[in-house]
Amino acid sequence: MPYHRNSVHSNGYSPDGQQGRDESPTYVMEHLATFTVSKETGIVYPADGMRRLLQLEKTNGIWSQKMQLRLDKNLVLIIDNETGDIMEKFPAALIQEPTAFSSTDPMEIYDNILVFIVGDDRPNSHSEMHIFQCQKTSAQEIVEDLKQLRLGKPLNHRGHIPPPPPSPPPEPPLNGVNVREQVSVFNAVSQSERRGGSDAGVGNHDDESSSTSSEKYGRDVTTLNHCFDDIEKFIARLQHSAAASRELERRKMNRKSKKKDMGDGLLTMRAKPPPELEFVDIFQKFKLSFILLAKLKHHIHDPNAPELVHFLFTPLALIVDASHDTKYAQNLPAKVIAPLLTQEAINLLMNCVTSKETELWHSLGDAWLIPKEQWKGKSLRIDLYSWMVGPLIMPLLMK
Repeated sequence: MPYHRNSVHSNGYSPDGQQGRDESPTYVMEHLATFTVSKETGIVYPADGMRRLLQLEKTNGIWSQKMQLRLDKNLVLIIDNETGDIMEKFPAALIQEPTAFSSTDPMEIYDNILVFIVGDDRPNSHSEMHIFQCQKTSAQEIVEDLKQLRLGKPLNHRGHIPPPPPSPPPEPPLNGVNVREQVSVFNAVSQSERRGGSDAGVGNHDDESSSTSSEKYGRDVTTLNHCFDDIEKFIARLQHSAAASRELERRKMNRKSKKKDMGDGLLTMRAKPPPELEFVDIFQKFKLSFILLAKLKHHIHDPNAPELVHFLFTPLALIVDASHDTKYAQNLPAKVIAPLLTQEAINLLMNCVTSKETELWHSLGDAWLIPKEQWKGKSLRIDLYSWMVGPLIMPLLMK
């Protein structure tokens, strides 16, 4: 998300240079999943965990949590990438079956995977399998380091996070993503428009116009795909956060002592709800989606624009409800000004939303109800969020 602010930059550099001074190999990675290891769960070996991970990706989606893994003497440390706090201390002697899964297929999402099991020989306790996507270091190299750590042998220092460069690197371009199956049937341009100048009597100018139009619709559909994909990921994040909170509460209720269990640190990190600015970002993407659906309503079908509007209101209701948490600004959706809906988008919503959806829509405030064309004549309130726009929103505001 473009509004996520970390104390450790997204490229893995620590702003205070602490990593450069620490002699312990440190790796930036994303935690993908933790599974209980048992015959009952069907997860015994690393390959079982990888198979379950891919199943979850197809069904519920995976939310990744950026963190650091540090190999320190006889410990494997898990460090919060935002705060720098040590969240887990796994004794190296308990690390079992470190395994790497790699792929050279550019279409493979999980192409540099590290898996290891943390054993637990206490009564009524189970070992846990942790799965990570490595970012800047080969998972196989980390596996070798874990094996060396277990044997008490010296480690190489390839895992050091170097000091930051004089200027931060440019943001990577957005990668092409696909919406889930229920919205994967977008069809940006009708068959007649695709044929463009194939009809007799159509000149070069019409060919060029048709080509330009097709490219424009194609870009809009790509942006819409990005919005849908990010909305879905955000919902998955809320679900994973809630699940982690429930598991922490269950462990707390069942715990006979105040001592925390291994794995509680990772759960605590995953239980944290998204920061406020990520809610702002996702609300902007809902607004942009409505704008684009109105623009594309004559060019998409199966599902059509009204059907996709209904599809959007289900996650919108969930996210609005989650934003009511006391840790966020009161009535947060109403404070998200940009982008303002177009008159065309307002008309689309008015003509297709149900009474329940209308109630939710109207509760979001003027910035969701007054079209862009009329807002210009209205006194624009100075708002904290009116300038906070992401890369998908900015081109719209520049028009």
